[in-house]
Amino acid sequence: MSPTLDRHVVTAVLVAHDGARWLPETLKALLTQARPAQRLVTVDNGSRDRGPAVLAEVVGEGNVLTLPRTTGYGEAVAEALRHAAAETPVPDDDPGRPRTEWVWLLHDDSAPAHGALAALLRVADSDPGIGVLGAKARDWDDRRVLRELGVAIDAAGRRHTGLDRHEFDQGQHDGVRDVLAVGSAGMLVRRDVWDRLGGFDVEYGLFRDDLDFCWRAHAAGHRVVAVGDAVVHHAEAARRGLREVGMSAERPRRRDRRNALRALLANVPFPVMLRALVRNVWVTLVRSLYLLLVKQPGAARDELGALGDVLRDPARLRRDRAARADGRRRVYRSVRRHMPRWVALRRAVESVSEYLAAHERDRSANAEDEPPPDEPGPFRRLLARPGVLLVLALVAVALAAERSLVTAGGLLGGGALVPAWGGASDLWAQYLSGWHPSGLGGDAGSPPYVGVLALLSTLAFGKPWLVVSVLLLGSVPLAGLTAYRASRVLVVDPPRTGRRARASGRRIPVSVVRAWFAASYALLPAATGAIAGGRLGTAVVLVLLPLIAVQAARMYGLPRTPAPPCPASGRRARRGPSRCC
Repeated sequence: MSPTLDRHVVTAVLVAHDGARWLPETLKALLTQARPAQRLVTVDNGSRDRGPAVLAEVVGEGNVLTLPRTTGYGEAVAEALRHAAAETPVPDDDPGRPRTEWVWLLHDDSAPAHGALAALLRVADSDPGIGVLGAKARDWDDRRVLRELGVAIDAAGRRHTGLDRHEFDQGQHDGVRDVLAVGSAGMLVRRDVWDRLGGFDVEYGLFRDDLDFCWRAHAAGHRVVAVGDAVVHHAEAARRGLREVGMSAERPRRRDRRNALRALLANVPFPVMLRALVRNVWVTLVRSLYLLLVKQPGAARDELGALGDVLRDPARLRRDRAARADGRRRVYRSVRRHMPRWVALRRAVESVSEYLAAHERDRSANAEDEPPPDEPGPFRRLLARPGVLLVLALVAVALAAERSLVTAGGLLGGGALVPAWGGASDLWAQYLSGWHPSGLGGDAGSPPYVGVLALLSTLAFGKPWLVVSVLLLGSVPLAGLTAYRASRVLVVDPPRTGRRARASGRRIPVSVVRAWFAASYALLPAATGAIAGGRLGTAVVLVLLPLIAVQAARMYGLPRTPAPPCPASGRRARRGPSRCC
């Protein structure tokens, strides 16, 4: 490529893998830059489509570096920079002035805008401390949609761009900003920084290797910035499943999650790493349970598998942390300001808002064709259910009766209840211990309820007093809830036949009978006396007893519904029994 008048020497590295559908436009955008790169190295990672032929047609058959299909992105870039094309001499118009070498990374599905490289170099000239620059990524298909302008992760390893879903680019994020990391599609790196850091970690293969590299660049004292004037149109084919990931048969979601955990745990100080590890175990379990509930077992398996991969290989984590020890504690003080908080909560709120907005749009569209139905909203329908009203009423009664105990917290005790002490770890130690020093000591096993309390305390962030308070003080509404659930099975609406069908008098609704039954059970003197006496076991039994009764009734086939009456009558009825459907 033709030389330029500035003091920058740019080596563009284009890595292709089954990207024939995007390569023509990517190559055209690369070769027609307003400020062209002086060198171009193209790499093909075992493509099975027309990608190698497209590259050979543009740059020449002997100028395409061919690597195995199992090669990762970082390894492909490292091989490209060792290629002879990356060391081609570039004419120097002013030999007395030093020049700066740069590496410009591109994917086969990322087409830079006409002035992308020029914009990146202009910002690089403004501050010699900048080591890594990233472009603004827009969608490949809809060129108005923003994909990212810098990337960050939270303490749970979630990827965060700070953009709304399908947000249009109207210049609202333009400018130069310091970020935690930038994507590898369109990343511009100073060659000396690349060599000093050793490039991308080749063990990552795909996904999050750019995040790890930028974090190490921060630790080495270099700025990482995102440039809003430089635009790259990116299809994100591997992340969005638009093509097969050839380097392994592993699902992309699992690899992405595993690499996120490794990048996070390897680059934070040791105390922060311990907290992040515990948090991610908890987050993974909760998220996997949620994915199972919404019938996505494959995604849940990926979450658990990624966590298991990290926990099963502590030696790899030790090696990563040893290689990143320099400047790790110092840089964390400045890097953590780029790490967002409450990402999961914001995403949950956004999902609910989008669902409600879509529901409202559907109702508005239906309202144009049909008259609006006179029906209550979802909140009013929820409050109209007898079970919900019953539980709310029992909660109000319990709070009013136990108002002096609600604020006791960990000091709740008296009667048969000993104040909760220690944490979940103490309960687990007591449950798993083979020797108990009570009395003269013994090796008898701990009662089963200790294991249950330990598990519930773990879910309650290690606070046994919170579990005891919920089970004891909340036993009245919980007993009402289980009793109402049991009444829906045991108290059924009898069929109205014979004289009942002809009766015109008013009948008590079966839902009222169920609510009366549940309220009476929850407010039994045995339940209220158990709370007053601090008998936690009795309170738990009263909560579980209706559910046990339901299971016992189902074992005996109760309740039995009477068979529908036979329509045969008169002479056919006198002849004998007839078959009814």
